[in-house]
Amino acid sequence: MRHLYSFVVSLSWQILKLVGLANPKISKFVRGRRNILETLKNNISNNDKVIWIHAASLGEYEQGLPIRKN
Repeated sequence: MRHLYSFVVSLSWQILKLVGLANPKISKFVRGRRNILETLKNNISNNDKVIWIHAASLGEYEQGLPIRKN
């Protein structure tokens, strides 16, 4: 079942990238999520206290961006 889920997610991502070529809103969705895991790895250290929040839309995601204390 996990393999099926991974396949469907991967297929959906490819379809979204294709549809994004013709739809600016989908294109923004794809661009907003590009390299997100790499960005998180580069900006969160093992000592940071992190709360993970699920966001269903890019706008919700942008509202949940990290707030850093200096």
